[in-house]
Amino acid sequence: MKIKRWICVLLCMLLCAGIMTTTALAAGPIYSVTYELTGMTADGEPVSAEKGTALGITLTTMQGYETPDSIKVKVGENELTNGDEFYIYKMEDWIAVTIPGEYVKGDITVTATANKLNLSDNANLSSITYYDGGLWNYISLSDEQLQEAATTEGTEIAMSHGCLDNQFIILENKTEDSKASAKYDDWARLKDGKCTVIVKVTAEDGITTKDYILHFFIDPTHTWEDGECTICGEKCQHTGGTATCTEKAICDSCKQSYGETDPNNHKKLIHTKAKEPTYTEEGNIEYWKCSGCGKYFSDAAGTQEIYYEDTVIRKRIRYRP
Repeated sequence: MKIKRWICVLLCMLLCAGIMTTTALAAGPIYSVTYELTGMTADGEPVSAEKGTALGITLTTMQGYETPDSIKVKVGENELTNGDEFYIYKMEDWIAVTIPGEYVKGDITVTATANKLNLSDNANLSSITYYDGGLWNYISLSDEQLQEAATTEGTEIAMSHGCLDNQFIILENKTEDSKASAKYDDWARLKDGKCTVIVKVTAEDGITTKDYILHFFIDPTHTWEDGECTICGEKCQHTGGTATCTEKAICDSCKQSYGETDPNNHKKLIHTKAKEPTYTEEGNIEYWKCSGCGKYFSDAAGTQEIYYEDTVIRKRIRYRP
């Protein structure tokens, strides 16, 4: 804005030196300066002008509009001629206007119309990828997470416990429209194991925006493989599970078998009812057999071990008189 002001001041000085007469003008009436603008603003610009004093004005083009090549200036009922009675200096997003003092002799109306550009209003992201320092890898949000991020609640993103506090959040954001822009606070970092980042997408039109809210947190859960965490290398302190006569206990945490088998824990006992012997067939007592280790027991709890021979009752003997 300072550059614009200096250009206006410079133009006024040049005009006063080269165009205006060298005769000093006495202070005169004060005239109004009004603006009839479309797609442009004159915020902070003069609203009055003194008779005989050169006037400098800067018109700023609004986002989504194209700076016009020309404007109209009327003093009273007379329309001034550009290049003779007033001068403009056009830039991409603003125009500097200078009216020599000799033409400031009535109420002034400045009219400018900027054409609206045909720009996209697409402010959507097609993907968000973040860096997980614990895994040393980039991870993309799922389609569901991407949709949730665009809501007012945002989406939860679990980072591996290998991530540390003060780690910066590094994102790669891809817009659906290549002319849209996506920005976030690239100084954002984890604090107390969590951090919220807002990705603001601005469409090509410079007006339409959309926020994607990401709630990062460190997940303390280990990822076990063969009893060791693949992220931090910690060894699992196996707990839980129950060993049997043939199988070791299975750890509740890493699902790895550990420890020793328990020869006194028989979980697969098959029951056989007692059968009286006959003259032609052997009988047996009531017993239980473990389908795991193959041992025989005389009780359902599997605490009284016997041998197979102990279960057999010999055939009955027929005695002759």
